[in-house]
Amino acid sequence: MRAFLLTMSAIGALAMPALVAAPAVAQTAPEAAQPAEVKFITGPEEGDLRASRWIGATVKNNAGQPIGDVNDLLLTPDGKVKVVVVGVGGFVGLAEKNIAVSVSDTQLRTQENGRQIVILDTTKEALLAAPEFRVAGEKTMRDRLGEASKAVQSGYETVKEKAIEGYDRAKEAMSSDGSKSAPNQ
Repeated sequence: MRAFLLTMSAIGALAMPALVAAPAVAQTAPEAAQPAEVKFITGPEEGDLRASRWIGATVKNNAGQPIGDVNDLLLTPDGKVKVVVVGVGGFVGLAEKNIAVSVSDTQLRTQENGRQIVILDTTKEALLAAPEFRVAGEKTMRDRLGEASKAVQSGYETVKEKAIEGYDRAKEAMSSDGSKSAPNQ
């Protein structure tokens, strides 16, 4: 063991000058990019409109009749509101039809109670007759309800068929005088 330690020490002593004489390879970290100066805002300025005040707002016509509610907003690449998506029909948001109108056709007004509403100079009937606004590849609540309705109908038909089959087998199992006979299987 002593010979092994002496050998290792000798190797280390001989290798040390080679390590010291070897050129150092510096590894420099890439310069960290300085973050851009971010301007933080502490609240809206006078006259600013918040999207949260639009989305969910009641849409009324000029006669003050409710005709829908705002479901979404489409923005231009520079952040300006371009389109207001109005949900019309349905019940409690279910099976609503989405209609898109230009923001220039709407007015945002504040009611006496402080809640904002959207005014759109049209009728509920005109909105219901308008083409539906759809996002490619996205299922609407109306689509999902239609699919669920088809699934329920299919399930109902299957259960109905099985019930009729069971009834027919039970009827066959009964003899004509009302007494039970062995089922045919």
